[in-house]
Amino acid sequence: MAFKKRYISSDFYPLKKILEEGKVGFRENLTNPYSYGTSRCKEWERGFNKSYFGRLKEVKSFEAYSTVPIQVADQIWMELLPIQKGDGR
Repeated sequence: MAFKKRYISSDFYPLKKILEEGKVGFRENLTNPYSYGTSRCKEWERGFNKSYFGRLKEVKSFEAYSTVPIQVADQIWMELLPIQKGDGR
């Protein structure tokens, strides 16, 4: 059985490009421009989610390796700052 060769019309919009638009949409806080339930909508959401979970992974790894609590870091920072007399502090 021979397979038919499929031709792509000239108005075909590549799904990779839509995936990249979703990634940019996460960084720029955009809403999904495509109709709900379409393959374009799903690809845009997939790109958005990929960026979201990638960023979440970065934040969690940063928090895991941060051993100094914020309050302690603020206290150390304030001790390192030179306090001038008479400036109202």
